[in-house]
Amino acid sequence: MKKINDGHTNISFKKNNTFFQQKIKNGFNHKINYKELKEFDFVPKLIEDTNETIEWEWIDGKTLDNPTNADLIKIAQIFKKIHNSKIQLPKSNIRQRINEYRKILKDKNIKIDIIERLFKKINMILKNINRNTPIHGDVWSKNIIKTNDEKLYFIDWEYAHMGDIHFELAYIIESYNFSKEQEDILLEEYKDYSDELLKKHKILINYLTILWAYSQNELPYDIKPQIKKLENLSKQYL
Repeated sequence: MKKINDGHTNISFKKNNTFFQQKIKNGFNHKINYKELKEFDFVPKLIEDTNETIEWEWIDGKTLDNPTNADLIKIAQIFKKIHNSKIQLPKSNIRQRINEYRKILKDKNIKIDIIERLFKKINMILKNINRNTPIHGDVWSKNIIKTNDEKLYFIDWEYAHMGDIHFELAYIIESYNFSKEQEDILLEEYKDYSDELLKKHKILINYLTILWAYSQNELPYDIKPQIKKLENLSKQYL
């Protein structure tokens, strides 16, 4: 087996012609019944799923680091297929994740001013969040594979849950740091969304990501730009 170093949680390998992963459970991931995904042609074929490991067909391609305009349209179409499907996913645990990450920061004696200041407003966003739509919940560049024939695959569904389309849209916009033009292309193809709710979920995504990063044993990357972005978004939209 050849180890794959992308990702922050699980231990992954290329095993012959499959993608093999040792599950590292944190209490919030791998709650999904992965067989629910079999209806989607943009998800690799599931080979085996056990309590400790999961194995998928290997997809020859590259992670989608720099999506083209055509890719953005395809992503929006894939989102629609997921969100309009009847698959049943675990309940949303965004609130629980935020509370757990805040507890970890408290135990580590890490205090971040904006995290404390926005806590009540974040709770209001969470109070009004939709929890009835199936979403991937973790769509960033390493979780989209593009093949040589331009097909896109969504992988790593461990955080999939019944949630809010605006969380999904905000997640990809913020994780890729899309330009206004890229965001417009995605949203124009997707169509059915609320601009006001999208703005609030952008704040939620950055808040959650900052908490997650500081809850790790070591900071996975420089989080200062994201803190600054959260400051700007909160001034504009809260």
